[in-house]
Amino acid sequence: MAEKLIVKPHRPGRVRLAVVGVAALVLVLVATAYLAGSRYYGQAMAEKREQAAELRRLRQQVAELARQKTNWEIASEVNAASLESVRVELARLETVMASQREELELYRNLLKDNGEASGLHIETLDVTATDRADRFGYRLVVRRKAALSKPVEVEVSLDIEGSSGGEPRSLAFRDVDSSMTGESRMVSFKYFKVLRGTMALPRGFEPAKVVVRVQIKGRQKTIREREFPWQVQEV
Repeated sequence: MAEKLIVKPHRPGRVRLAVVGVAALVLVLVATAYLAGSRYYGQAMAEKREQAAELRRLRQQVAELARQKTNWEIASEVNAASLESVRVELARLETVMASQREELELYRNLLKDNGEASGLHIETLDVTATDRADRFGYRLVVRRKAALSKPVEVEVSLDIEGSSGGEPRSLAFRDVDSSMTGESRMVSFKYFKVLRGTMALPRGFEPAKVVVRVQIKGRQKTIREREFPWQVQEV
């Protein structure tokens, strides 16, 4: 059986058209992908810029809050320091005013003509508690009535009488006041003198009274003596 030969016509134009069509399709796909990518990239960058701006804003807020906090802390410390300074100054002024009122009262007593004898007088003795059970503050006021207001040197001494272990015992001034260098304390004044100090009592000693003696230095006849019961005032 003889084979038949089939001859197909060659059509180069159709092949080129197909190639062009495929290339166009590829270009369209690439362009679409590029545009989509560009749009996504632009949106992402915009979001990044917004986030960066928000981060800067938040950092500024944090910095501002930190600055305000520091200012408040400084103001608080300054106010506390100022209040403490004012409190200390007020306490000092109250002490000065109390001392001035006391001196004024002493001057008033000196001006009174109450018929008392001229010479030295033991005015008051105040004993106050401290933060230690065996230590006590004291304040002794000594004054002088005289026609001539010349300064005089006065010897001041005291004894604390009481008991220890059931036996009578007496403590001298220098035994209880460590600032004392002798048996008496020497002071100089015209009208009056306020003596202050601290007394330390030995353990087991029970005080009952304080005997105070004053005299003008070298003049035995000017001696004066006065007893005070042991009474402790709470500050």
